[in-house]
Amino acid sequence: MAKKIALLIHALHGGGAERLMSQLATRWAIENEVHLITWAAQSTDAYFLPENVQRHGLDLMRNSSGIMQAATSNIRRVSRLRKLLHDIEPDWLLSFCDQMNIVALQASRHLSCPRWIAEHSNPEKQKLSRLWEYWRGWSYPGCTGCVVLTEGIAEYMQRWISRERIHIIPPAIQSQQVDLLAKSPSDSDAERRWQPENKHLLYVGRLSSEKRVDVLLAAWQQIQAELVDWELIIVGDGPQRSRLEAQAEQLPRIQFMGWQQDPSTYYRQAQVFVLTSAYEGFPVALLEAMSHGLACVSSENSDALCQLNQRGTAVFTVPVDDAAALAVTLKNLAADSQLRQQLASQALATSRYYQWSEIGKKWDAILESNPNRN
Repeated sequence: MAKKIALLIHALHGGGAERLMSQLATRWAIENEVHLITWAAQSTDAYFLPENVQRHGLDLMRNSSGIMQAATSNIRRVSRLRKLLHDIEPDWLLSFCDQMNIVALQASRHLSCPRWIAEHSNPEKQKLSRLWEYWRGWSYPGCTGCVVLTEGIAEYMQRWISRERIHIIPPAIQSQQVDLLAKSPSDSDAERRWQPENKHLLYVGRLSSEKRVDVLLAAWQQIQAELVDWELIIVGDGPQRSRLEAQAEQLPRIQFMGWQQDPSTYYRQAQVFVLTSAYEGFPVALLEAMSHGLACVSSENSDALCQLNQRGTAVFTVPVDDAAALAVTLKNLAADSQLRQQLASQALATSRYYQWSEIGKKWDAILESNPNRN
C-alpha cells in the first residue's frame, strides 16, 4: 500500500548521508508520496531529486552566536517543522543525522505514525554540546526505531534505545559505481588502475579536523622525495581547506580539486586511496574507492574496517594520527604493483556486498515494518 512519507535531513549538501537520503527519496517516490524536508534552503541542494519528490527547504540553517540565539533558533525550527508535519500528515517519518533527529522527534510528538531516525556518524566519538546531548537523551527513547551503520554503534545506542529497535544497515555503492563489479580483476578496465602511468594517491572527503588530512600531508612530506613519479590528489572541501593548502604549499605534486558531485573520474585515475580520519561511522568514500578497484589504506577509525576485512584483507590499516606508519604503508604500496593488485582485487570482491540493489532492499524492509513502539 502506498504511503505518505516524510524524510528529514539538515541539508542536501555534498555528503554520504545526504546522498543516501536523495537515493531513498528517489526510490520510494516511485510508489509513494514522498516529502523531503531540510533546514537548508532548496537552493543549496547538491543532489538531484526527481519531480515526483515534494521538496521543502525551510531556510533555517544558520549559525548561532550564543546560547540564547541558539535556543531561539531551535524553538523556531521545532515550530516550523511541527506545522509542516501537521499539514503533510505523513504515514511514516524518517530523519537522518543527530541534531535533525532530535528536533524531528520533538516536532513530531503529536504524530501517531512510526517515527524512525538514522545515525550516520559514531555518537560515541562525535559528541554534541552538553545541551544537545541532554536533549538527545530525552528525545531518542521516543523513536519507533533507529538505523545505524555498524554493530559497535548499535551497542552504544542502547543507552537510549532498546536493542530490538536498532537495525544495522551499512552504506551502499551508487549504481554508476557498480559496473566494474561484474568484471574480473584481469579485465582491461580494472587493469588500468594498476599500470605505472596512473600513479595517483587519492583522498576524497570533507576537509575538517576529524578527517586528519594534515596527517596525510605529514606522511606525504616523509615519502614524496622517494615517490617522484607519484601525485597526491585531494578531492573535497571544508573549513580546514585554507589551512591544509598552506601546509601543502612547500610540498610538491599535491592538487586540491575541491568538492566534486561525482568524484568517479578521480577514483578511475588513481591507484591508491587513503583515509586518515580520527573516527567514522562507516566510511563511504572508502567503500566507493574499493568498488572502483583501488588499493586502500585507512586509519583504524571504525569497527566497519573489521567487517570489510572479514573475508580477506581488503583494506590496509594504520593507527590513527600515525603519520610515520602511514608513510611506510604508502611507500610499500607504491613500490609493489603486485601488492596493489592483490589488495585491489580483494577490495573489489568485498564491495560486491554493498551494492545499492541489495542495501536498498534493507531500507524497504524498514519502511514496510510495523515494530512496537516502546
